Amino acid sequence: MNLPEKLCRRVVTGASMAAGIALSTPAAFAIGGTPLALPPWTPQTIVQPLGRLGPLVEIVIERLLVIDRVAAWKFGSGEPVDATKREQQELDAGRAHASRLGVEPDAAVAFLQDQIEASKVVQRGLFARWAEHPEQVSAAHPDICRMRGQIDHLNAELLQELTSTQDLRSTFVGCTVHLPLATQSGAILNRLDTLHRQALRTAMRTGCVTPWTEDPPTRGGGEAFRDGHQRRVRGSQDASASA
Repeated sequence: MNLPEKLCRRVVTGASMAAGIALSTPAAFAIGGTPLALPPWTPQTIVQPLGRLGPLVEIVIERLLVIDRVAAWKFGSGEPVDATKREQQELDAGRAHASRLGVEPDAAVAFLQDQIEASKVVQRGLFARWAEHPEQVSAAHPDICRMRGQIDHLNAELLQELTSTQDLRSTFVGCTVHLPLATQSGAILNRLDTLHRQALRTAMRTGCVTPWTEDPPTRGGGEAFRDGHQRRVRGSQDASASA
């Protein structure tokens, strides 16, 4: 294991994220009480999608493009797509930060889980492509520590956008208008290929939410929230069809 890998492993498995270090400044973490700076983060140039949910979808697209480089590192290093420990740390940190922001924690976890699933759509698609065409793999060796820092930063920005758009996303009619506008324009303006468009759809599955109309289910986490959300969406669609 090289030094950058050891550094990243210490960053994501240390007490920093789990203990609630503010994700709004994810370029720095505290390990053993000593601040540890991650490599500088440079945002990618993304054309902002249209509509009031454009900034949210913009961050989602940027995260998917960072995942391209994560996939290249994993492919070149022989690492698998699934990284269960790292994924759980992202979700735990997201839940803690969502609580501080006033976002429904289960909704935040469900949304971040969809980002993780979307990233796997990209990684598996690229793995399959590169297995057939290894000449397409970039010769540059990406820095996994830098990329994890970028993902942590983008996760924090996503939660901030979930907070600022909560009212719109909780309105069924408004969200079902603005979300397709943002996702479709984002895909076109940023010239996403078929693989990344599929991943974007996965990433935005729980972009629209509605307030609980019943006691929250006893099952915890994003899965319970997603099930309840889907039941309410189907109920609204059935009501519209019978009207």
